Amino acid sequence: MRKTLLVFCVSLFMLLGVAVTPAFAAVDVRLYPSSGYAVLTKDFAVDIMLNTDGNNTTTARAVIRFDPNKLQVTKAEHGDLYCQYPEDEYAVDNENGWIKITGFCLDPYYNSESSSGIFARFTFRPSVEGAVNLNFEFDGTDGEWKSYVKDTGSPPENILESRPQGGTYSVVSSIPSSTTDDSEKLPGVGLFENKFFFLGLGLCFLGVSILIVDFIVGKIKESKIKSSSRVVTV
Repeated sequence: MRKTLLVFCVSLFMLLGVAVTPAFAAVDVRLYPSSGYAVLTKDFAVDIMLNTDGNNTTTARAVIRFDPNKLQVTKAEHGDLYCQYPEDEYAVDNENGWIKITGFCLDPYYNSESSSGIFARFTFRPSVEGAVNLNFEFDGTDGEWKSYVKDTGSPPENILESRPQGGTYSVVSSIPSSTTDDSEKLPGVGLFENKFFFLGLGLCFLGVSILIVDFIVGKIKESKIKSSSRVVTV
């Protein structure tokens, strides 16, 4: 019984570790969330997530295009991944539909290890109903208006190998009451919710509790048996 519960807990943690750890094969930049509903004239926020996949980096730049006839940026915030977010390399153009933000750091270099961090957060206000898109500008180069992530080489080179994942959002006058799918919820902000991890942790806590109770009961039974063995019948 004890061995079975122990094996179960260990196996569950291993499986959950695989489930909650993002499996990125290379440097990854993407929008979070990448889809959902937005309410007409109501602000919604989108994060730019960065995962350097264990690489030390000196610079990261995100350039996003949007339709200014459908969206307007109402707020722009950078994260704290890099030492500097230079003002002369930052731009929000609500007239032409451009966003550019750059992070830079030489001491120390930025390395996210294997997790994702919030590089920046932008808040939008939709002005028309229908689908709206946020797309990264990318061509594999380190052009002024292109997205890239640079390593620590001399000179630093772009290590962002593919176009970052953008986002598509459905602007509606009200959220459909039949919405149940996670991909159809209002766009939100933040990192991965570790609900599966905490569920597994709870199950393992329960398993450990059962092991402890089983151990205590076993000791009590063992003590009673020893006590009985000391009784001498005349």
